[in-house]
Amino acid sequence: MNIIKNSFRSFIWNLMGAMLGFIFQVYSAKVLGAKIYGEANYYLGYAATITIFTCFGLQTFLPKYLHQYKDKENIFSDVFWTCTMLYAIAIPIIWFMLKNEINLCALILILIVAYLSIVAELFTAYYIGIGKTQIAMFKRRFLYSLINIILLLLMLILALTKYYYYILCIILSYIAILTPFLLKHLKKIHINLSFVFKSMNFYIIQIVYGVYFSYSKVLQKSFGTFESVAVLSISITLSSLIAMLGDNFAKVSMSEFAKAWEKRDIKQLGEIYKTTTRINCYLVLPIAMCAILNSKKILEFLGKGYLGGEVILSLMLFSQFINSFTGPNGTILTMTKYSNYEIFNGIVKLISSVIMVALLNKKYVWTIAFSLAMSEVLVNILKTFQLKLKFNIYPYSFKNLIYILIIGVGEFVFFCFTKNIKNFYLWGLGNGVAILSFCYISFKFSTEQEDKVFIQNLKSKFIRKAY
Repeated sequence: MNIIKNSFRSFIWNLMGAMLGFIFQVYSAKVLGAKIYGEANYYLGYAATITIFTCFGLQTFLPKYLHQYKDKENIFSDVFWTCTMLYAIAIPIIWFMLKNEINLCALILILIVAYLSIVAELFTAYYIGIGKTQIAMFKRRFLYSLINIILLLLMLILALTKYYYYILCIILSYIAILTPFLLKHLKKIHINLSFVFKSMNFYIIQIVYGVYFSYSKVLQKSFGTFESVAVLSISITLSSLIAMLGDNFAKVSMSEFAKAWEKRDIKQLGEIYKTTTRINCYLVLPIAMCAILNSKKILEFLGKGYLGGEVILSLMLFSQFINSFTGPNGTILTMTKYSNYEIFNGIVKLISSVIMVALLNKKYVWTIAFSLAMSEVLVNILKTFQLKLKFNIYPYSFKNLIYILIIGVGEFVFFCFTKNIKNFYLWGLGNGVAILSFCYISFKFSTEQEDKVFIQNLKSKFIRKAY
């Protein structure tokens, strides 16, 4: 029950932040148009790739090991200065590699975004490491997304509609949330490379898992135009809404998994895994079902430049649902002694993605999306088998799995009916209410007693506040 309470607090902020982020991205995609939105995301793809290589796995080191240290602020400060020093060394290398590929303005923006993304990852990891994930979600998800929207509106009022103004919104939002935190928590400059060596496994996992996904927007440009990049980008954004909700529970459970493993309490490890996976599925299933069945309507709303991208959107949504459905399997492997398995899994994911691209080549505009989706599904199935092999744990009990399948069929039938609603805003309102209702029903009639108790307590709390 404690893991549910802790997860739900951070989930609320994560959900609100995800909704604001969704509004920011969708509104940007609509008002900027596919070409400008695609161009901005093409450059942001470079920034994300640089972040993968220059974060050195330290964003995973903090959640796993920070609770073992007494002076946590000094540890964060040392990690920050170490990462900053390494990034400063990397800048000339990055500049040399990209100077002939990208214009000067874009390159400078890319380097700034990449560095701020690294700091934001460390900022989030620090709060997770000290057991205050809800603060991280409030600042990193909700507050960051709110500032994004405010700056975007200001940008549009001033008629600033170039790609670099969009990227500037992201930069200023990062600065707004990070500056107060850094001023409070940074100590004198101290470099400690031992953190990097201790994070080496995490770093390798980060690269093999993240490099293809991050670089996918850049690759997509070689398969078409900036418009095709825009379609992939908005598809990733919408699917990330699902991934973000699942990521919330994975982050909350990180330190819990690490503590359970320290005690070699496999039973507790399995209970935390089942609880987080089950909750995740209850919340994500109706969102994914609704979005997949209505992919064409969503893209029509964005404008002509996005039409024809239904396959890309559906593939990305499906892959992230499978990622959520199988739960934080990779988190367990990473937080225990089996992080090497995650390196293997990441290599499988990377190689399978490359093979699929090589086979499909440039025949289809959805090649990159297909390779991303299918490699995600493959690796999540593989990780589920690994947990069974090493810990003898499953994401669901048989009874609970049957219950979820029944709920899923009901949601499928309902959303097949509502997709025929012609008015977009009425459609959005109706489906929003339906999603919340299905989430409530999933908890209310769950096969697990703790789910029923939790939703009843939550309901009682809201009623008390209302009166």
